[in-house]
Amino acid sequence: MVTIAQLAAIPFLDTSALAGRFLPSLAFHDDGWRLWTAAGERGEMLIEIKGVPAEACYFARQAEAAGDLNLPFFDFLAQRANFMALQRAFAGIQDDIFNLSGSLAKLALVEQSRDRVPHGISRMATSEVEYIIMMLRSLLDLFQEVMMKLWDSIELIDGDAAKRKLKPSFADMLTFKGAPSPADEIAQRFGLPMEIATCYDRGRAIFNGLKRLRDNLVHKGSQLPHIFGGEGPFVIALRDNPFPDLGIWEETERQPNDLFPLLPVLEILIFRTFLICDELSAGYQRVIQFPPPVAPGMAFFARGYFTSRIADALVSGARRADFQPMEPQPKAAAAS
Repeated sequence: MVTIAQLAAIPFLDTSALAGRFLPSLAFHDDGWRLWTAAGERGEMLIEIKGVPAEACYFARQAEAAGDLNLPFFDFLAQRANFMALQRAFAGIQDDIFNLSGSLAKLALVEQSRDRVPHGISRMATSEVEYIIMMLRSLLDLFQEVMMKLWDSIELIDGDAAKRKLKPSFADMLTFKGAPSPADEIAQRFGLPMEIATCYDRGRAIFNGLKRLRDNLVHKGSQLPHIFGGEGPFVIALRDNPFPDLGIWEETERQPNDLFPLLPVLEILIFRTFLICDELSAGYQRVIQFPPPVAPGMAFFARGYFTSRIADALVSGARRADFQPMEPQPKAAAAS
């Protein structure tokens, strides 16, 4: 196993507080790629290699390519909350990010394959939407595992404060005895600071949106397709909007019969899911003192074959989150 003393030879790392923490990557970009790997029978050697990573995470002062992702919550996990007990959850979140990018690319590929798949293309789109929903829920639960273990590991300065174990499931943080649990109740149940409890409470909209979309489009108990594939992008009915409080779509995207593009809905879900993780990680950093970043002056990036799909989704989702709700257009009167 490589030692901290050996890692000190990497010029980008601060190894002063590395004990008990893992390094999520030994890839760096700074006026070119610098890559290290463990070698030897027991991984006891550290050697620098040449290459360009195709799908990997890396540290850099800025993104090497436009489609590379810097996600605040992922940066926090990689740089400051990279404790050994969280390594498995971190690897799962990393896989979810790459799998989510691939699923968005696959949905676009299905959309472009109408000439080769004359029948059943809506079913293919439905299965991909369900997988995207599953990935987002998985990401939230893995992030909740991180939050739970971080909360377990700290000692409160206020000896009178009652700190209780968090739930391992994000959804279970939002309910108590089967009923929705508001922010003040979440704070009281677990001894959490109010600002963190409020972040959980805001996450309720994400879980409700994911469930509503799954119920509306995937499991309605009907053989009729609810994702429609015509000449252009996949569309859904306005009534199936999982966020009735948001407009999501521009008026120019409206098609006959109140049909609208599917992709913006997924972009909103991705944006809001990542935003909840960002807000929770920021809240924890305000109330808990974490060790310094392992690569000071750098950020943590994810690059892959399809990560630009997530980058585009986050830009679109942020823009659409500010839209005002649209009402269905009145139906034309029947001809007499």
